[in-house]
Amino acid sequence: MARDFTHVPFHRMQAKTPVRDVRGGGNLESESSAGGLLRSTARLPALFPEPFRMPPVLRPSRTDRDTDRYEITQRAARVEILPGLRTEV
Repeated sequence: MARDFTHVPFHRMQAKTPVRDVRGGGNLESESSAGGLLRSTARLPALFPEPFRMPPVLRPSRTDRDTDRYEITQRAARVEILPGLRTEV
């Protein structure tokens, strides 16, 4: 029977390789980090200050017997995620 490790507390796991730093994403081969924490100076807004705006339902550009096909264009834009602050997505 396979053991389910999702229910074992991390401090009780026995690793073959010692864990050096769980926080930074480093690895034993290069000791580098996958990234760092970048803290924002923006103030967080009150929860849900604006009502939810439901986007329109996208209609398929083509439909065959058992498949709906959609055309979606992806592009960069500056949007207001936090009130008063524009962010590029």
